[in-house]
Amino acid sequence: MVLAEAVRLLTERPPAGGGESLVAVFAGEGEDRARIAEMLGPNARCPGPVLGDDLARLYASADLLAHPSEIESFGNTVSEGMAAGLPALVCARSAARRQIVEGVTGFAVGPAPAEWAAAIRALLHDPARRAAIGRAARAAMEIRFTDWRSVVTEKFLPVWRKAAGWPG
Repeated sequence: MVLAEAVRLLTERPPAGGGESLVAVFAGEGEDRARIAEMLGPNARCPGPVLGDDLARLYASADLLAHPSEIESFGNTVSEGMAAGLPALVCARSAARRQIVEGVTGFAVGPAPAEWAAAIRALLHDPARRAAIGRAARAAMEIRFTDWRSVVTEKFLPVWRKAAGWPG
């Protein structure tokens, strides 16, 4: 709801000079989905779970990724968004803040909706900076995850084997 409140603040006080309307996409199935849709009306899209090619199109059509979760230990969403060339806004209290380089690939944002609104507004109204941060985010993900075969083989498979009790 932090992000929904931030979007509400942004739509209640549009920036001087007008511009396009803000539309936030809240992907996934959560208990607040209907509440968000009702609260934000035309400024929100709540498509439910989004997978595969639809998810790729969603990232490709976005200007930035805002991920205010405080509880995820490693948000795949953040890595996916950065790999798609999106600047990432993450919660300063979360483990996801370790995925970004502050001011280079994204920003860690405080817990208040007004802080999220300010961070989103700053990026939306500076397309050149947003694009530069998105390029840096993409480059960082290309270094971190050279390819998915390597990720599975080197990162996940050893953990899965250990969890299953398989030798070496």
